[in-house]
Amino acid sequence: MGDSSQDLERLADQLAPHIVQKLANTPSVWGDKTRLYIGVNVHLVNTLFNLSSGDIYLGDNVFFGHNVCLLTGTHDVSCFGVERQTAYPRTGRDIVIGRGAWVASNATVIGPCTIGENAVVAAGSLLLRDVPDGWIAAGSPAVLIRPVSPEYATTEKPSLLRRLLRWIGRHRFPM
Repeated sequence: MGDSSQDLERLADQLAPHIVQKLANTPSVWGDKTRLYIGVNVHLVNTLFNLSSGDIYLGDNVFFGHNVCLLTGTHDVSCFGVERQTAYPRTGRDIVIGRGAWVASNATVIGPCTIGENAVVAAGSLLLRDVPDGWIAAGSPAVLIRPVSPEYATTEKPSLLRRLLRWIGRHRFPM
């Protein structure tokens, strides 16, 4: 029996790194998985998706660094105790990430927001706003830094009016 015990130990030693690697590269989904829409050739690594308060749309060829958080949920800070835990919107805080975008390691994206095609969210950023196609956003809170390449240099930062209209379009108001 000593041999089989040693064999099991050797097998465990050989498998452990592979198991740890797999767990470190497995995304987590909090909420209704049907609210997550993933394009083709998307690299998720260990991204956390919180779908409590909206949908998340990932375009083709989107990729994430490690420990990225996409959060649609929020809680009502004016509530207390258990009520605060359950007082959150169920819709209206969607996150849309355009084709070819890159969200680097340890970035947190809080919806509602849109990250444009081929845009970049820098490592460690806290994104609370939209990022136009082909722009780099960085910082905490993230701000627009510059276009990723000269071809996007003519893409202007969206005007305040345009951002306001986009925000209104994402929210439903009772009539």
